[in-house]
Amino acid sequence: MAVCAVRSLENALTAFDQYTPELAESVRKDEDRCDHYEDVIGTYLVKLSAQKMGEKESAELLRLVELYGNAYCRLVKKYCKVSSDIASVSENT
Repeated sequence: MAVCAVRSLENALTAFDQYTPELAESVRKDEDRCDHYEDVIGTYLVKLSAQKMGEKESAELLRLVELYGNAYCRLVKKYCKVSSDIASVSENT
């Protein structure tokens, strides 16, 4: 997911100097891919939380959910959003 977000940002920045419709489409596809990963991981964590588990496993799951929701997911989502915005600006100039 992070690799996808970084690639999206790199391609968007490249589009400033070397815009092509294919490059802009690549940025959009990467943003969609990141959104899909976010949905799949979030759904998995919710399903996992519904399972019966011990105290140690519950604590570990809580840490994963907090990490995912508070840091990783937000950072990747911002990368993808900025990439998409940059590609749109490049496309319109």
